[in-house]
Formats: sequence, structure tokens, C-alpha cells
Amino acid sequence: MRNFLLLFFILFIVSCDSPEKKDGTAESKKQTVNDDKHNEDKKSKLGGDTCQVYFEDNQTGNNTLNEIDTNLLNKQKLLKAKHENSHTISLRNAIDLFNANQSTNKYITKFAFDGSGNSNLGKLSNNDEIYSFVRLYQEGYLSGKFIMVNFTENKNGTFDLDVMFQHKQDRIFRFVMEFDKQSNIFIIKGIYSPAKYDEQSVKFYRKLYSIYLNDEGFGV
Repeated sequence: MRNFLLLFFILFIVSCDSPEKKDGTAESKKQTVNDDKHNEDKKSKLGGDTCQVYFEDNQTGNNTLNEIDTNLLNKQKLLKAKHENSHTISLRNAIDLFNANQSTNKYITKFAFDGSGNSNLGKLSNNDEIYSFVRLYQEGYLSGKFIMVNFTENKNGTFDLDVMFQHKQDRIFRFVMEFDKQSNIFIIKGIYSPAKYDEQSVKFYRKLYSIYLNDEGFGV
């Protein structure tokens, strides 16, 4: 009899589990099943592990962005180094001295100053338009900074420095220079607007170098 009562008591305790506990257990199992089904549906739609897919996409995008930023930075450093070369410094000094008193200085010849005298520029085409510091000043080009578009070393020892002014981007000018070893400066022999830099070419270079043309901190 004693053993029977003890068995009855144990069965009674087991049967008294709360409805909330039973419901919670059932709900937990149901949620697990639903989560598994949801994940399987995502995998079937995206073709695999969704976390891995998004991670790989983001990783690829970041690598591409970093590559673009690096290339742009290198290009900026390269062009900045070119602008710090002595030919651009000589031109900047020539412009500054001319703006100060509108006269010749050690950086420019008489022909480069006002177009008079012997040019020594070699053969130019009929469509190349001769300029001078006086004309550039009168037309308002010398009041701002410039950027270098091209730089060429010629067989006769002269150098062609092609520039565009940031504040007036309608033309590209070529400053023909010769290096003076004694003074360690570039002397400007003449100035002209090459025919090859027509309206379409100017638009092309203006777009190509827009980031530098619009950056006053970059101009010389």
C-alpha cells in the first residue's frame, strides 16, 4: 500500500507540468522549424549561403574602390610632381614678374614679351596663332593660375610647355622654352596657340583635367 501511494504521487507530479511550459516547448519547436524553412528558401533563391554571398560582393566592391582611389592618388602625385618641376616654376615666375611691372624680365625674350624681333620658334603652321605676354595680359589670361597639359622635349634642345589657365579655359597655349644652364632656369622664347588644339581638343582636355582645372590649390 505504501509503495502504491508513492507511485501515485510521482505520476501526479509529472502530469502537473504547466500548460505554459508545454505551449512554450511546442512554440520553440515550431519556431525552429519555421527558421529552418526560411533559411532554406533564401538559399534556394540566392543559390547558396546568403551570408557568404553578401560578404563576397562587399569585399569585391571594396577592393575595386580601393584600387580606384589608389590610382587617382598616384595620378595626383605624379601631376603634382610635374608641376613642381623647374619649367612650370620658371613660367610662374615669369608671369608674376610681368604682372608686377608689365616689362621684360630674365625669364622671357623680347619676342615672347611683345612679339617683336626674331622668334626662333622654327616653322609654324598657318593656323598656329602667335601670342605674347602683352597679348595674354590684355586678354586676361595672366591673372590666374595654370595647369600643365603636355610637356615635350624637342630635338633642337627646346621644350614645349602646353598649359591651360584655370580661370579661362577656352584655349591651350604653348610656351616654347630653352633651359639656361648658367641661370638654372627655363627661358621662354615664344608663345603660340597650336592649331591642333582646336575647339574639340580644348573641350577634351578640359574634361580630362577637370579635377585639376577646378582645384585652385593644384594650379601653378
